[in-house]
Amino acid sequence: MPLSIAALIEGVAMPTIAIVAAVAAAYLLFWVALAVLVGRLHWTSAADAAMLAAAWLVPVLIVPTLGHVSIGARVAAYRAGLEARDAAGRSLGWLLPSVGVQGLLTRLAHTDLQAQLAYQDRIRAFHARLRGFYYGYLFHDRPFAGADFDRAPMFGTPD
Repeated sequence: MPLSIAALIEGVAMPTIAIVAAVAAAYLLFWVALAVLVGRLHWTSAADAAMLAAAWLVPVLIVPTLGHVSIGARVAAYRAGLEARDAAGRSLGWLLPSVGVQGLLTRLAHTDLQAQLAYQDRIRAFHARLRGFYYGYLFHDRPFAGADFDRAPMFGTPD
């Protein structure tokens, strides 16, 4: 109820609030049903707790972590493929004037692959700075005051 009231005050549409409430209720219902099911198996309390912990850890921590590692291995292969394609295009530019001119113009406009990859690298570095700044508050129970907003990293500014 407090979420709905706050959402209405902020101007969130009623259908959106209803969808969020329905998804939250379904999510909660899933975990309650799982707990009831495990409880009906009449195992020991320790076995019930281990089963519920495993049922939570696998989809919430383990699978996403494995997915992240897989995506990272794929993002590195994808980047290498882009760089190889770009190198081939630059080589072809020596033979085909239209390709060479296009490559030169995109480089001068800073819209070529190197500029795109550098931008992505800056985004990754910014996210690392954000994590470094906020994790201390999240995981070490440091209080966050109004002055801390001014110290928060901003994209495009140096450390």
